[in-house]
Amino acid sequence: MKLHKFKIALILPLMAAFSQTFISCEDDDKITPEFIIEGNPTSFDFAPEAFGVSDGYIDRDNAARYTVRSNSYWHVEIDGEAADWVKVFPKEATGDAYFCVGVEENTRFDARTVNIKLIIDGQAEPVIIPVNQKGAAPKLQASRRITVTAAGGETSVNVVANLDWTAEKIDDPDSEWLQVKGVTESSIILDATAREIDEPRTARVALLCPRVPEKNDTLTIVQYGPSVLLYEEFDWLSGYPMSGNTWYSTSGSQRMDSWTDSELANGWSCWTGKATVGGSTSSNPTVYGGAINNNGWAKLGRTSVNGNLASPRLLSIPEGVKMDVKVSFNACPYVATGKASKSSAYDSNRLYVFVYGGGEIEGANSSVKISDIQYAFNGNWETQFKPEDYPEAETPADAKKKWYKAAPRPGMNGTHQAILYTLMNYPNSKYVTVKMYDDPLYCDDAHHEFIVRNATANTQIVFQAGEWNDTWADYDNETFDLVDLTGKTHKGLPLAIKCNRVFIDNVIVRDLSAIK
Repeated sequence: MKLHKFKIALILPLMAAFSQTFISCEDDDKITPEFIIEGNPTSFDFAPEAFGVSDGYIDRDNAARYTVRSNSYWHVEIDGEAADWVKVFPKEATGDAYFCVGVEENTRFDARTVNIKLIIDGQAEPVIIPVNQKGAAPKLQASRRITVTAAGGETSVNVVANLDWTAEKIDDPDSEWLQVKGVTESSIILDATAREIDEPRTARVALLCPRVPEKNDTLTIVQYGPSVLLYEEFDWLSGYPMSGNTWYSTSGSQRMDSWTDSELANGWSCWTGKATVGGSTSSNPTVYGGAINNNGWAKLGRTSVNGNLASPRLLSIPEGVKMDVKVSFNACPYVATGKASKSSAYDSNRLYVFVYGGGEIEGANSSVKISDIQYAFNGNWETQFKPEDYPEAETPADAKKKWYKAAPRPGMNGTHQAILYTLMNYPNSKYVTVKMYDDPLYCDDAHHEFIVRNATANTQIVFQAGEWNDTWADYDNETFDLVDLTGKTHKGLPLAIKCNRVFIDNVIVRDLSAIK
């Protein structure tokens, strides 16, 4: 964190604002008020990050501290009702003392300033010192590829920004089916006509930032035909950006139980059982969300625990109807960043895919045994959240936790027929010179598809990275040979069998009979 700095006046007489000392020869008993801030600061300057504030209150051990020399009562006022981002303690004292100044984080692009008034008893004019905080780096992010349904109508596109922006449709040929209906502070409202044929069509929208033109971007809007039952690009997780194209480092991603309510409302869930890591047992959802170059994705598993991800139910299938569907998705394995023998290994590349809730997966070549499910972290998987549905909960937050953690339904535990994919599209390694994929999740080798017979409205597609709750437990890495994209064979690369992280994106489910 960049520490605060303050400007020091090199020559500042002890007079006027910072010292008013007058000695009266005529009345030796009268005390003239004195007030000096050691160092004579003329302003308090802070970086955009929060400084000296914790949970909305000043942290006296870490805030900027200033020593006051005075012989009078004095108090502090912050000039401006909206300046709650500045915190001062104490706000009053008598005589020599100190006061602390801290600031909340400035997430906006614009710098901000407010005056602190130090009012001294018996002194006509207050001491006024400005508090200045720099603005944050400019931010303007939106999903670069947005899908709208065949039925058309309004679609809201989330925009993350800390400065003013606008959006305009680009007048491409054959794009009249889409209009920009409106723009709010954090979204673009699109309006599309219905699509009656299955061939997809596209349009473009310009995201414009007049003050910082380098933040301008172009969004591609795609509309698929009526065969599409589910289309998921996870671009609603683009609020968790990674730095650059670093597929081997996902430190900025967010675990599913930290996703917002609106993100959870997309209906994806994680089946969670007991996993022992380092001697402690955890049943947290092992799904993470993030984005690289504004492309959102989900990551299954964490450093030493595998994970799974279940799609929303296929509610586009009419109740009571069985339908053959075609499922396609993109996936790639993970390469760790560390240099130690385990942490620098290539993750195991096994991905199982199976269905739950109805239907049979065609071409199954393996099976997955699911056991001891603790809960299904579900977000808006079954019902909308209503605190009154959980009268035993002491607080609304406790009620929401119960809503998130749905009890396992019948049939979740057990053996599921699955397709086992062996993913060879590894990212480039940070520490080993292997020519693999710059964009491993969006190359041709990342794409897979299969057919589900007799799917129903309750069917879910479940992606399982490796074995159920497989964990590291007193073992050494194995090695494997890998042929890179140039044809060169690299022998003896470390393979972390029980560390099985997998990225998932572009999940599409389509009515097989309606595909043209």
